[in-house]
Amino acid sequence: MAFVLKDGQKVRGVAANATDADGNPITDGPPAAWSSSDETLVTVAPDADAADGSQVVTTAPGPGLGTATVTAVVTMPDGSSLTAVQDFQVVAGDEAFVNISVGGTPEPR
Repeated sequence: MAFVLKDGQKVRGVAANATDADGNPITDGPPAAWSSSDETLVTVAPDADAADGSQVVTTAPGPGLGTATVTAVVTMPDGSSLTAVQDFQVVAGDEAFVNISVGGTPEPR
């Protein structure tokens, strides 16, 4: 299921948590490598609140609506890698504007 962000919002503390087959956390190795399938919809950047690089901030910079997939690749202690994906759906923000468009051509009365 996609995580929903409004256009212009961001979410902090996004993390990829590797576990073994029994659910035990694996903490060895470098932080995950992150990417977005469409950075015009969702960007991924290190979270300054996590100095160890374990968390990122995902942002819907706008304008633009749609779905982007965020991918985290975790390198395991044995050199293999695991990949996790999360869809982020960007929807319209709270701000609303009304524009009047005049589509006709002036005519005599």
